[in-house]
Amino acid sequence: MGLYIYVMGGSDGTKAVNSTRRAMILNPREVPQLDVDDIVPAANGLDAGYWFYRVATTFDVTDTDNPLGESLASDEFIVKVPVFPGKKIQVVLKWAAPVDSLGVALPHVSGYRVYRTAAVNGSSGQEVLLTTTAAGTLTYTDDATLTPGVANPLPLGSTGKWATLPNLNTARKGAAGAAAFDPTVAGQFYVYDLLGLDATNTALTSYEYLTVTTGANEHQTVVGNWDDWREVGRRGYWSLSAGRLGRGCDNGQDHHGTHHLRIRRWRFGRGRHRGEGSAGWQGPDWRRPWRLVDTPSDFNNTIAGYGVCSANGQLFTFGGLQATPSAGAKFCSSRQDLQSSCAPSGS
Repeated sequence: MGLYIYVMGGSDGTKAVNSTRRAMILNPREVPQLDVDDIVPAANGLDAGYWFYRVATTFDVTDTDNPLGESLASDEFIVKVPVFPGKKIQVVLKWAAPVDSLGVALPHVSGYRVYRTAAVNGSSGQEVLLTTTAAGTLTYTDDATLTPGVANPLPLGSTGKWATLPNLNTARKGAAGAAAFDPTVAGQFYVYDLLGLDATNTALTSYEYLTVTTGANEHQTVVGNWDDWREVGRRGYWSLSAGRLGRGCDNGQDHHGTHHLRIRRWRFGRGRHRGEGSAGWQGPDWRRPWRLVDTPSDFNNTIAGYGVCSANGQLFTFGGLQATPSAGAKFCSSRQDLQSSCAPSGS
C-alpha cells in the first residue's frame, strides 16, 4: 500500500504463525545530496582521471521504516581529477543529510556509506563501498589510502529492512491480505488479514484489520494493534486472495458510498450506508465486513496458489489452476456485481 509492503502470518514450516512485518519501498528522493567541497594536492591521493562517487544513508534499530537498513544512494557525482606535477589529488566530498518531501530531516540516521569506483576511469554503475561515516559527519576526504570493498549501492526499486509490526491476534496461514482507505478519514487506511487456517489447521471464519495513517510526507504509521472480528461467515476458507473493488468505477467506491473487499469466489462487503448487518450490529462502522457471500460468482475451475489484482473496475486472477502451474487468467467485472460466471482474460 503506497510505499510499503505488508506481510501477515504464514507458516514456519510446521504451523501457522501470528507475526507481521512490513518493508518500505525506498524513495529515490530521500537520499543525501552529494557535492565536492575541495580538491587538495598532496603526496597521497588519487590518480588523474575520472572517479565516480555516491553516498547512501544508514538508519539505526529504532527506525520504523528501515531498521538497521540503508537508503538508496545519491545521484552519481563524477569528479575529474586533474594532473598536478609532483602531486596527487585528495577529493573532499560533502553532502546534505536526507530530507522527506516536506523538507524535514529523516529521523534515526546512524551514518553514511560512501561508494566510489575502484579504479581510475571506471564507468557509471561500478561504484563499490569505500567507507562509512558517523551520523553527524557530512564530509569525507578521499586520499586513496582505503581499499575499496565489493558491496554496491542498492538498486532502484529496493526495499528497506523488514520492520516488526504488532502480532495478529490469531495465527493464520493461507489467509487473504488486502488494504483499503477509510472513506471518511483522510490519509487513513486499513490492512486486512482474512480467514486462513489457524495453528491447529482449522479453517477460520474471522478476519483482523490494522489501522495505518499516511502522513503528508507519504510515511505510514501503525496505530495500535490488530482488531479481531469473528464469525463473518458460515464457513472458513484458506489459500485465497483478496482485492479491493467497487461497483462501476475505478476508485473502489460505488454510487451508494460502499466499498468491497472481494476474495476470489467470496466477497466481503463494507459500507457506511448499507442497512443490513450481522447479528448484534451496533451502527455503521464501515471497517467491518457486513457479510460473507459464499457464491457471488464462479471461476469455473478450482484454483489455489494464484495471484490477484483489481484494475479498471475488474478483478483478475492469474495462474494457480488446481494449485499447479498455469498460464491462464480470469476476470470479473464489478458492474456485474460478480453475480455471473467469470470469463477468461483473453491473454
